[in-house]
Amino acid sequence: MSLDDHARDELRQRFVAYRATRERAIRDELIEAHLRLAEHLARRFANRGVATDDLIQVASLGLTLQGPGRWLGGARVRYLGEAPLIEDGSITSRPTTLVNLEAGLHLMDNLDVSLSVFNLFDDDGNNITYFYESRLPGEATPVADIQFHSVEPRTLRATATWRF
Repeated sequence: MSLDDHARDELRQRFVAYRATRERAIRDELIEAHLRLAEHLARRFANRGVATDDLIQVASLGLTLQGPGRWLGGARVRYLGEAPLIEDGSITSRPTTLVNLEAGLHLMDNLDVSLSVFNLFDDDGNNITYFYESRLPGEATPVADIQFHSVEPRTLRATATWRF
């Protein structure tokens, strides 16, 4: 996606607004703004055994940096798109976008230290979603509903890597 400086600044402001307000409308707008990139990347991997629509629903993008000097870092974005949970498509999962960052320092030939932030924007989405019947203790009959596993909240991790 090629953006002029004005469009890039507007997009950056939308990310800042989403981080401050957590408004679903802003989140959906950001997802839509990057959907063309996911579609473009999915088409590059078409005809390799996975349907293009499935590739568009899950997009991952990462960048790893080494330098300048002893610094290292990375950024990862993972997008899980809306997906049908039953055959007729009348019930769907919510899209989820996760952003992770890492910054570190190469201290010696065999020692690195780094700090990672997972789920940078503290998204409240789901890693996986199902629709099926379940019954809780005390319920007389099963209830059909959406079952899910939530993403982890924003998490910091410090790492020391010693190579031998």
